[in-house]
Amino acid sequence: MNIQSDSTYHRPVVLQNPTHLVLCVTSQELTTEVTILCQQSIAFDDIKLTFHIIGESHIVRLERDDTLLFQEVLACIDLPEQECLHYHRFNDLSAHVYQHKGYQVQVDFNPSHHVILPHTPDSLLEVAFPKTHGQIPITRIQWRFKDDVLYWWSLHTYPDWEITQHVYTLSSFSLKKG
Repeated sequence: MNIQSDSTYHRPVVLQNPTHLVLCVTSQELTTEVTILCQQSIAFDDIKLTFHIIGESHIVRLERDDTLLFQEVLACIDLPEQECLHYHRFNDLSAHVYQHKGYQVQVDFNPSHHVILPHTPDSLLEVAFPKTHGQIPITRIQWRFKDDVLYWWSLHTYPDWEITQHVYTLSSFSLKKG
């Protein structure tokens, strides 16, 4: 396994709300500008994943032989729906699942449904944002490779005056060809 890392940190103060989140799965380059806070790439044979924590949430980019397969974007930004293979807004904070071929993503807002998978210290990206409402919001992405499947999961926290809203994702991609 080849692990590369490029960590650049910028910490903008942006008050966001999880009801502004959009899930976009796209096989195109993004035309919307995002603020990349940190990133890390990993390679498995001919597959390369790049995990990005962005000021607006996260992007996971999957390439095979340097060709973009797709990007998973969970972000509080306006994305052109026509550029997405799959597009879903979380206005009501309801759980959502999308599957296509060997890929699946689940987004949930209920802490009791959150699954923590084992990981190693070199399979973690995390950004702590400036304190909001007396709490520190974080975005965390972790990943693991097991039985020809890449798994990645994320946690996004959105502090408010009364509660902190947690957003969880769990994604997988099968490396089995065919």
